[in-house]
Amino acid sequence: LFPYTTLFRSAKALRAADPESVQSRHRQASAEGAAGLTAFSRAKELHSAAAFEKALKISQASLDGFLALSASHAPALGDVAIVYFHMSYIRWALGDLTHDRRQFETALDVQLKGTAIMRGLAEKYPQDLKYPRTIADNLNEIGYTLTKLGRFREAETSFRESLARFEAIGAADPRNIEAQKDIADVCRYFAGSLAQSGRRPESLPFARRAASTYDPVA
Repeated sequence: LFPYTTLFRSAKALRAADPESVQSRHRQASAEGAAGLTAFSRAKELHSAAAFEKALKISQASLDGFLALSASHAPALGDVAIVYFHMSYIRWALGDLTHDRRQFETALDVQLKGTAIMRGLAEKYPQDLKYPRTIADNLNEIGYTLTKLGRFREAETSFRESLARFEAIGAADPRNIEAQKDIADVCRYFAGSLAQSGRRPESLPFARRAASTYDPVA
């Protein structure tokens, strides 16, 4: 059996053992999410549209489980946002494989939903530092998706907000190596977006900043 098949069966067994328990339902949705990611990895090895669709189907089961829990079980709401983004990565891969623009449009839709959830959680729990970083990361990925769609001005807005957020995180803790790498990642993708839109001279400072940041981080 492929690992995702084992994970998916384990998820069903968890739910069957205690079908009404919130904890059991959460564990099942989590196991289905892990199975979806494993299926995604397998699909990338196979370069198969059918395999990517299978990964989406498994991930959808995870999303449905978390959505059902989210109204009464607060931790599940953050999981909903995470699965939205995991599904968007599968859409990216399908879009690259099939050259179907609709895959990137769907990816953008779920990314916007996930980011809206994360913004709400950040507002509700301002002391939880994971949310600001997650939002900044989400915005970088939205910028990438918008670039794939040729919506370069919107991509620029998203990249600039992402960069500003990561810079604030880095300024608050200059020893935070992860924040410095995050800044470099945004600069790299932003530079690529600017270059694709015909603004190569404007892209160069961001490309240089990314390169200069990667060296010390590496």
